Amino acid sequence: MEQHFILRLKDELKDIIDLKESTLESLDHEMVQLVYKNKKYPGIIVKLPCIMESQKTLDKKQFYKISDISRMVVIFPHNDFDFEKERKMYEMSGLSAPLKYCKVRRFRKKFTGKIHLLNEIEQKVNELLEKDKRAKKVVIEGEETNTADEDILGIVAEIENNLEDTNFEAKQEQTNVILETPEIIQLKREIEQQKSLVDNALNPILQQRFKAKLDILLDKLENMYK
Repeated sequence: MEQHFILRLKDELKDIIDLKESTLESLDHEMVQLVYKNKKYPGIIVKLPCIMESQKTLDKKQFYKISDISRMVVIFPHNDFDFEKERKMYEMSGLSAPLKYCKVRRFRKKFTGKIHLLNEIEQKVNELLEKDKRAKKVVIEGEETNTADEDILGIVAEIENNLEDTNFEAKQEQTNVILETPEIIQLKREIEQQKSLVDNALNPILQQRFKAKLDILLDKLENMYK
């Protein structure tokens, strides 16, 4: 298979450089330079958040896959740019408008909590499920009811309290390229906590409640970015 990548030029270079008369030189795994008329222009190699397919056709009817594209090269007019900051900004977004900041909006962050904490919570949830199995009668009320099992509420409170510090630490690792308001930061923290509750909930009813609240928070965050 061939090796392909996406090449982008800054706006001030698009009308100056003729790519047919240019050569691209690789300096290392992160930097390149474009040579045109004995002048060198610096560039960076960006890892795209999504892999794309490159296809070709000979008759405009049948298409053949020839490559997977996972890199993009961005050429700058001079060396006065902060290349690390630029790389982080480009790596957060895909090529099309719907994928802008997709790493922040769509990709779930890796959970860095303590394993023994998850095991302890899972054991308590399993105990509640065993109680349901031994019960002579189980009544499931609608989602809009104001009454809930005290044991389930206790587990929810424990999950939120124990995962708060861990999720806050994970949020600190996000890049500061996007200017975020305190409301957005607080909303993202609530979303991460709600995702953890959904992933760790073994009770289907409890998981459904968490997921409904998560959908509301995600819609609210998406509206704030518009």
